[in-house]
Amino acid sequence: MSHSAELPLPPLRDVVTQLLETHTTNDPIPWGLSVSVEHLLILIYAINSLAFQARAGLLRYLSLDRIRCASGNWKRIWDSVIGLLDKDQFLHLGYPKHAQELWWLLNATLDAAGRDDVSLRYMDNTATDDLGNLNEFIQWCHQSAPQLLNINTT
Repeated sequence: MSHSAELPLPPLRDVVTQLLETHTTNDPIPWGLSVSVEHLLILIYAINSLAFQARAGLLRYLSLDRIRCASGNWKRIWDSVIGLLDKDQFLHLGYPKHAQELWWLLNATLDAAGRDDVSLRYMDNTATDDLGNLNEFIQWCHQSAPQLLNINTT
């Protein structure tokens, strides 16, 4: 699904800024339906990157609450865009259809970052590409907060 020529997509920086600064409401974001699932995949990666940098202390001006706001706005747009696709279109999306799982990981990370009782290597303030740490984190989420794993993957 390509974005509409009638509602051009603002630059990535502007989109992320709007997601961070727009309080989550039921009001539609003007350009929300002009994004493609590919754009949404890029956006969720960008928001995840901000979350990592913020919890590592690199972006002291950016609170986890603002990132949660961006996450909520992203999910609202995702649900609207995905709602326009029929099941066959969704099944043929390829990798972008997994953007919702990245959204879940973002929210689980934000929730864990706000807790003092979490001691997991995945949550360390150092960069890692260790999938074992990621798996340990997901298992922890499953055991300690099963409601986090209940995402609707359509």
